[in-house]
Amino acid sequence: MAQSLNRPKLNMTDKSQPTIHIKWVRSGIGFDRSQSEVVRSLGLRRLNHVVERPDTPQVRGLVAKIAHLVEIVRDAPEPAWHSTLSYTIKAAPPQPTPASEGINASASSPAAAILRPESGPDPVPEESASASLPDRAPTPSSQPATASGGTVSSQNEQGEKE
Repeated sequence: MAQSLNRPKLNMTDKSQPTIHIKWVRSGIGFDRSQSEVVRSLGLRRLNHVVERPDTPQVRGLVAKIAHLVEIVRDAPEPAWHSTLSYTIKAAPPQPTPASEGINASASSPAAAILRPESGPDPVPEESASASLPDRAPTPSSQPATASGGTVSSQNEQGEKE
């Protein structure tokens, strides 16, 4: 069996170790396939993707191998959704209704009648509204006048005057 070496194991989640941010800035098309594999081995999946890796000689060597495809950025930009404000929609508190002490709220202010249409006066039915108007029979003077001052005569479909 192989002997275990007494090397310290590198823990990738160790926060005490310094890290670097690597950004993929140029496509690997037209370069050796091994360079595209190095890009993938660093964890870069698409152009302008930024990853955080430990600052070790091994990672620095990978970055040096594909320095024309990647760059080291100082601080990774914060995702856009972290900069947007979060809004909480709350239900509006119930409005207190005024006590009816003989004062009609719709009569005191016209704005109150707009806000609460149910408190306004009852609408007038059409029958009673038409009954209040006087009945008028059409008179010859109520017919529309022509440009010559006479009355307009109607014609039926065959062109005969009535």
